[in-house]
Amino acid sequence: MKHEVHSTSIKSIEETGRGSMIVEFHNRGKYEFFDVPLDTINEFVNASSVGRYFNEFIRGKFREEARQS
Repeated sequence: MKHEVHSTSIKSIEETGRGSMIVEFHNRGKYEFFDVPLDTINEFVNASSVGRYFNEFIRGKFREEARQS
């Protein structure tokens, strides 16, 4: 499921249903993050500041791979 979010840096968060998520940034393209717990994805999608949540709980904590747009 894809979630459009309100953020100056993040455009959308997509749950893949296979233990990963794809984050689309406004200026950096798309990245897939692997082995992200569903609770973490849900908290990320519903955070009052998705950019702050990303920096604190996602960035550098999960394996990531650039995706084609």
